[in-house]
Formats: sequence, C-alpha cells, structure tokens
Amino acid sequence: MWYFSTLPEGEPERDPRESEFFNVGDLDPSASLVREVIQNSLDAKGQGNENVHLEVTFGSHSFPSNTKYYENLVPHLVSSGMLPNGFVLEGSIPFLAIEDFGTTGLDGPVNRGDVRAGEKSNYYDFWWKEGKSSKGGQDAGRAGLGKTVFSGTSRLRSFWGLTTRQDDHKALLLGKSVMKTHKHPDGETYKYFGYFADDMHKKPIKDKGAIDDFCRAFSLRRRDEPGLSLVVPCPVAEITPEAIVRSAIIHYFFPIMRKMLVIGINHDSSRVVIDNSTLRAISQTQDWKGTAWEERDVDSLMKFLENVTIKPEEERISLELPKGTPRMSETLFGAGLEEAKTLFSADKLLWIHVPVMINTIGGGSSESFFEVYLQKDEALKQADEFYVRSGITISEIKNLGNRRVRALLFVRDKMASTFLGDSEPPAHTDWKPRAEDFQKKYHHSERTLLFVKYSMRDIVKILDQPSPGLNPDFLQDVFFISDERITGDGGVKKMPRLPRPLPQNFVVSRIQGGCKVSLSDRNVALPLPAVARFAYDVLRGSPFSNYHPLDFTLNNAPIQVSVSGGQVITINENQITFEVQSQDLELKVTGFDPNRDLVVDVR
Repeated sequence: MWYFSTLPEGEPERDPRESEFFNVGDLDPSASLVREVIQNSLDAKGQGNENVHLEVTFGSHSFPSNTKYYENLVPHLVSSGMLPNGFVLEGSIPFLAIEDFGTTGLDGPVNRGDVRAGEKSNYYDFWWKEGKSSKGGQDAGRAGLGKTVFSGTSRLRSFWGLTTRQDDHKALLLGKSVMKTHKHPDGETYKYFGYFADDMHKKPIKDKGAIDDFCRAFSLRRRDEPGLSLVVPCPVAEITPEAIVRSAIIHYFFPIMRKMLVIGINHDSSRVVIDNSTLRAISQTQDWKGTAWEERDVDSLMKFLENVTIKPEEERISLELPKGTPRMSETLFGAGLEEAKTLFSADKLLWIHVPVMINTIGGGSSESFFEVYLQKDEALKQADEFYVRSGITISEIKNLGNRRVRALLFVRDKMASTFLGDSEPPAHTDWKPRAEDFQKKYHHSERTLLFVKYSMRDIVKILDQPSPGLNPDFLQDVFFISDERITGDGGVKKMPRLPRPLPQNFVVSRIQGGCKVSLSDRNVALPLPAVARFAYDVLRGSPFSNYHPLDFTLNNAPIQVSVSGGQVITINENQITFEVQSQDLELKVTGFDPNRDLVVDVR
C-alpha cells in the first residue's frame, strides 16, 4: 500500500516544481515522457545486446477490484490540492505501461547504507536521489530530475516501477507519488512524497505472488527478463498512442534508423512497431500538424537518414585537428577543400569527421570527435538541422536559418558526449556554455563548446558558393536613383525606381567598453520597433557575415545590456530586438574587446 511520512517540526515545507524544467520549447507531455523513458533505457543497454526494445501499452482495469493499488493515495492527493474535494476513484481506470528489454534493469545496491562512497547504484539513484545523478560518460540523462516526468504525466501524480535486475536477477517493485506538502484530515502535516512499498520503511516489494498480481493487473509483458517496467496511472489527456508514435519518431529517429532502438505501441487490438524497416513508412502516415515537424518534408528527411546510415567509410572527409583555440576554418579541410565544395554544390551527401580536443581540469587533454552530415536541397524553405548526442535529439539548437541544407551533427565518442552532456539543462534541449559546474570541469570549456555547437553553420559557410551573376539590388539601401528625370524638352520622365534608404532614426555613440544608441529624430512616432546588430570589423567582407559566437554573445558575460526609455524584446547572439517607448531612449551595450573595432547597425 501507499505510505506517507509526517513532516517533523523544523523541517521546511516543499512544493516540487521540477517538472517545469521539461515544459520547454516543443516538449509537450508525451514528448517529455518519451524522451525521459527512452534515454534511460538507452543508457541502461545491456552488454552484448543488439538493441533496446520498448513496449508501450495503453490499458485499463476496474475499480474497486484493484483497490490495493490506490488505497490511501487519493485522500493525500485531495489534501494537497492535486485532486478536487469530493473526488472519487471508480469505474475503469486507464494506465500506461512502458517496459524496456535488452537493458540491465535498475542494478546496484538497494539501500543507502549499502552504497559505498563513489559507488554508482542505478536503483538507489532512481528512487531516492533528486537533483543528483551518478550518470556520466555517454549517458544521455544527467541531472537526476527527469524521473519527475513520470509522476508529472499522471493525473494521480504517481507511478510504479518493477525492475528485474541483471546483476542479481531479483525482481523489485516500488511506487512513488510526488505532490505537495499537505495537511491531512487526520490533523497531521505530511511531506510532499509517498511510496507504494512493503512497509513504512519504504522497502521494495519482493514477494513473487504480489509481483505476479501486479503484472496481471497492469497487463505487463515482463517475465524474468532484465529491464524496467514503468506504470503511469491515469495519464494526462495529451498522452495518446498517436502522440507517443510521433514523439518517438521526432526525438529518437536516429537510434531507430541505426537499429539501436525498437518500439512497440499497443492500444486495444492495434499494434505499431517502429524499427529501422518501418520508420519511413510509419512517418508517412502521421499527421504532423501542430508538431515540430509540421512544416518538414518528412519523407525527404527519412531518405536523407537512410543515406546517412549506408554512407561508405571511404567517402568520409576527415578534417585536421584545430590548433590552439578551436575555430572552424578552410585550412582544416587541407587539400580536400575544393573537392568538398564541388560535392556540396552538386547536392551530394557529405560525411565530415571533425576532431576536437577536450581539456579536462585535472585529467589532461584527450582527442575526441564528432560527425557532420550535410546535403543541399533547393526544395527546402529553411534548413533541416538536427543535433544528436548518444541517441537523444538536442531539440532547441537552430543555427542554419534559411539555408537550404539538410544537416545532422552526431556525437557518439565517449569524451565528446561526456563534455556536451555536462553542458545540458535537465530537459537536454540545448548545449549551454554557462551550465552549472560545466566550466569547473574543463579548460577552454566555452570556446570548445561553441566550436562544436556552431560547426555545421561554419562548415556550410565555407562550402556554400555564391550564385554567379550580378545582383541588381546589391547596396540598394546605400545608393539609389530618383524616380524622376528631366528630359531635354524640359519635361519630366518617370524612371524605374529603386528603393530609397531607410530613414536614419538612431545615432550610435562610443562609450567606455561599448556604445550607446539613442534617437536622432525626437519627432519620430512611438512606439518604434528596432533591431541593433553588433560585430567586430574585418579586413575583408561584411563584419556581420563574418560574426561568430566565439567573438562574443550579447546574452553572456562580459557583455552587459541596459535600456532606459524602451524595452528589450529579445537578445540573440549578436542581435538585440527592442522597442523605443520614449524620446529619451538610451540603449547601452558594454563589455566588448577594447582591442577590436566594433561595428553597429541599428534600424
């Protein structure tokens, strides 16, 4: 049954908010659940197993015949405000079961006292650690917060986990509910969590009869195979079989295509199996409206991925290891630069091996690598770009803009995967150079990270050739021709008109460490939307085209942005979008390199 502990006097009350870390970007509840479950399963892949196999089952069972799984739970949910007063559990109760096979299960010591210093216990970490994790290396999950997704996607704020362990072949059952600190009708104040356990000491259930009953009640497929079976009672409405299929494809298409992952989805009498041989066909049948893939040519993407997986080793292009501070440049291509440009211009698929040096504080330097796959496609309206580390898609990185390129960055080497994983937030959606503790682990951490993160954009800039011919609109904002011309007989003839330059509403002044932007025309109509771009000057070409995040990023130290008489809307790399709300506007940006000439464009 469920057990809850009272809150001792002097211990702080807590209402967990960790689930907010996973409601970011395009991550809806189904995506957050799929990402967390699959990354844990891939991390736990058993040695010698060809792949990880997941079975997802949508089922239901009746109440009160299954009372023992909910007894004593509902009153605490009502007391904590997670369910409305008067809520009664009755009738058919839906549940979602997710089981992995080909994994080790939750191995390691079960009790805190048995975990030695420095020892890793997947079992203890999963059930008892919050915000702490022993994962590292190529593991996709790191922050120790992801398991809050399981209870967060249940309307009963609860889940169960049955594991059969590869190390000792034991089967252990435990459940956890995460709610809020609450005062119960019995007059006691209880902690924010409870456990479905063997006794008040929260020991896992080991009795074979009880475990067999649990497997029957929730239609589990597991018998004696190592792995983990998770059960989420009353999943939120957004979690449907169709949503699970789409989320699995969006976030784990690459390990599926590489035969690392197989997923079966079961609902009523229907069954869908997503694997290397069915991925493309299933993708064609999905309604992608309202998803991150709504505007994507999914079939062309699948064809691209198929070609990636069969690309011959002898066609791989290997770059040279950057010396000193890593930065992408033409010299890294060596003698193969012109051939790479030719292949790219001919819309051929390129496989580029990029070496990088990872400098660990206290651990020396290690050469690692990552791989980039690129192919031009003129049918694209904007870039189709993906960043994959250890199987998980890092979904929020977008660097290629409207370039008509399909691109994939894949990180599989242990050292590079560890480095990038340490930079990720709990939802694993970005690589952030200022992630907590990241800079304490590595020398040159920020520059190395930005080298990897922006490598595809920099490679495309190197390989992409400008279209031949004249551009009649080049510099049209600088030079213009009047649309009227006086003829020889004194008349006026209309001429083809080129746009006049935009009115200059702003003046940029130098201040210590940067610049100040103010209005040049105090009669301009307000509010006035505006954009300011910043770059260091270069000897040749446009400063803005040659900008690189290694120069600076406006939303990171040492750059500081302040505004009075207006409001900053967004700050992105070298661009600030803002709104002028007063004639006394002052936008100050400081912290630039005093040895570089700063170029500023405001319009």
